[in-house]
Amino acid sequence: MGPTNAIKTCIDKFIAFSGRASRPEFWWFAALFIAINVFLNLFDIGGLGTLIWLAFLVPFLAVIWRRMHDAGNTGALILLPMLIMIASIYVALFQISGPVMAQLAQLEINPDMSLRELQAQQQDIITAAGIDQRKPFTPPSLFVLAIGAIWMIYLLARPSQPHENIYGPNPNEVPS
Repeated sequence: MGPTNAIKTCIDKFIAFSGRASRPEFWWFAALFIAINVFLNLFDIGGLGTLIWLAFLVPFLAVIWRRMHDAGNTGALILLPMLIMIASIYVALFQISGPVMAQLAQLEINPDMSLRELQAQQQDIITAAGIDQRKPFTPPSLFVLAIGAIWMIYLLARPSQPHENIYGPNPNEVPS
């Protein structure tokens, strides 16, 4: 299955979570999804990027679900690595919340203060404490994120089950 045929199949099965999706069907659609997101982030098109991402989200989740069926697994299995990746983001947020809360406690706020003065005071506290706010992800959270991503890629890259399984016929064996 070529890229055009794969993407057309995904668009035809826009919200179909049943059935099977071959590896080429999934990977070509994933490549399109990633390329569009990279393009929109590079050129910072604003709210349009978010709208397009949301428009592609349901079809992308549907093809992931069908890809899991093609490998002989329930589509819900993909939720485990996704949850692990989300958990790593929460670990990173908790790791930076301590220093942020300490900064907020040190602020001296009065009603006549401008936002610029408040930002300057916060920056002075950050500089004095030596806090690097550019690195929210630490090695433990990056490790957990990597484990989730590797597991997800492993699940999605597995070969199709030959012949028909409980989710339907093998898309590679179905005559066009």
